[in-house]
Amino acid sequence: MAGGTVRQREETAAQDAIRSERKYCLQELERLRAELPADSSIGALTYLEDEITRLRRVLGIAPTPERIREQTRERVRRYRERQQRNGKH
Repeated sequence: MAGGTVRQREETAAQDAIRSERKYCLQELERLRAELPADSSIGALTYLEDEITRLRRVLGIAPTPERIREQTRERVRRYRERQQRNGKH
């Protein structure tokens, strides 16, 4: 069979379907996050953020510069908090 064996073609088709489904789910989760009411539970927001991050990672989509800055600010905040608790300035 031209273009590979049936199993190779099945594997390629399965990988394509998985990638397509992940892209769709990512779009839907990002839409839900944008529409999430301000009084939503922290659990709902955390779930959405975690799933969005996971899907972006497996799809090979790099975090935005804004997200990287946000993560850096949070790490610095936690570091400074630990330093203060331990009596170091």
